[in-house]
Amino acid sequence: MNPSLEVRWSCLVSRNSDVNPTATLVEIRGLKKSFDNQVVLAGVDLDLRRGHTVALLGVSGSGKSVLMKCVLGLTEPDAGSVRIDGHETVGLGQTERLLLMRKVGVLFQNGALFDSLPVWQNVAFTLLSSRRVSRGCARRVAAGALTRVGLGADVIDLLPGELSGGMQKRVSLARALVGDPEILFLDNPTAGLDPVLTGIIDSSVAASLEHLQAIALVITHDLTSAQRIADRAAFLSEGRIVWEGATGELWRSDLQQIQKFLRASGSHSRHRAG
Repeated sequence: MNPSLEVRWSCLVSRNSDVNPTATLVEIRGLKKSFDNQVVLAGVDLDLRRGHTVALLGVSGSGKSVLMKCVLGLTEPDAGSVRIDGHETVGLGQTERLLLMRKVGVLFQNGALFDSLPVWQNVAFTLLSSRRVSRGCARRVAAGALTRVGLGADVIDLLPGELSGGMQKRVSLARALVGDPEILFLDNPTAGLDPVLTGIIDSSVAASLEHLQAIALVITHDLTSAQRIADRAAFLSEGRIVWEGATGELWRSDLQQIQKFLRASGSHSRHRAG
């Protein structure tokens, strides 16, 4: 990033550089969640460590988004533990959670942009709502985040409805990057996009993670996208993580659930042919 863009971020507090490069930032243990009589999460164990991006895979309805919402505190789990940077978050009070969540950036599947707010206010929404910085600083931070995802000053005052689907996704990603988060949660960042736009979003995600030295949990159905972004993968089935390993090793698994998933995606034959 050029020096002028770095200055735009100087109005925010820098993160502590004295960190363990291999530490576990998110530790999930025994996480359970049911809705009425339907068990969605039956005891999920998963670690997110510095230096790694994890693609969370599984069939539709397997509970991937529910898991993310439980980790973020948007849905209360029935049982289990979620520790972020060593702090237990299950049952955490709102004030303490808000402070801890400053380490976290989130991109929701539908983008969750506010139709009535211009792009820059969408990107800087958390800063503006918490009154952590002035509006001028918030606008500069938004401009820097938009530049990181390949969007220029020409979109900053537009409304979301004036943007293409791909540009809206990039605005949502820019919002997730505000504040230089250490942890990113991305729920289907390329859902509904064509292969060209998917590649653009993947490149933006990968470049942002490298620049921030952040870790990420990426929910995706796109195995090509998973390989571009994530060095590790975890497969959620029947409420549990049934496989975890290097992303490229997924095709070597003999688990029936994974083989069925690969065949349904058409990736099984393509991978063998390649």
